[in-house]
Amino acid sequence: MIEIIETGPFNTVQDLGRPGYRDIGVSSSGAMDPLAVRIGNSLVGNDEGAAMLEIQTFPFRLRFDQRCTFVVAGTDGNPLLDGVELLAWCAYGVEAGQVLELSQPPKLARTYVCVAGGLDVPSVMGSRSLALPRVALAAIPDGRWRRAIGSPSGRVPISSRCRLRVSR
Repeated sequence: MIEIIETGPFNTVQDLGRPGYRDIGVSSSGAMDPLAVRIGNSLVGNDEGAAMLEIQTFPFRLRFDQRCTFVVAGTDGNPLLDGVELLAWCAYGVEAGQVLELSQPPKLARTYVCVAGGLDVPSVMGSRSLALPRVALAAIPDGRWRRAIGSPSGRVPISSRCRLRVSR
């Protein structure tokens, strides 16, 4: 599991979007920086369009509950792992219990956390991206997971190696 400890509004699960539905009123959604997503996913061995976390409000903290590989892409977000500064755009292996912390970046707007295996949240119309404000299309990682995806436990699978849980 990955447990989101602290988050702000508008931090969402995204992928490369769901093009082709605008004619029926559904926006394409998807990450605001698709290049960062493609690179981040490739650094952890995912398909380039795998779902990840798009972080745009800070501070943001998550705890890894099991061994996993991740990368912080996009703007640097000043990543810290257990208080130790990390470089963005590098894949890291983590052990259970380690905490990733992201703070307001000095420039640019969005940070992406890509996890090996991707986030295994429900796919709607071929995408795992959240279309704000249409919460029914996906999930928001901030305590509203239960309502958004109908999960009574608030737990969302990420991959065969990592999972996501949101603290209250």
